[in-house]
Amino acid sequence: MTRLNIRIKDSKKAVIVLNLLKELPFVEIEGGVIDKKEDPASDSDRKKAGSIEDLFGLWKNKDISLLKIRKKAWTRENDTL
Repeated sequence: MTRLNIRIKDSKKAVIVLNLLKELPFVEIEGGVIDKKEDPASDSDRKKAGSIEDLFGLWKNKDISLLKIRKKAWTRENDTL
């Protein structure tokens, strides 16, 4: 088996290369490929985004309906066309 070490300067491009290599059936990828310092979507960024459980009960006791949401979304204040 041949082993290669690749250094990619831009972490965004590294993700592209990694995804390409994952598609090749004859390539095995070991962990630790992307440096965590340079990874734009690191674990700390994901934790800041929150989880779906944070949204539970968001509209509890609110007077809202699907019809009201649609009406507000499609109403234009300034129809200048």
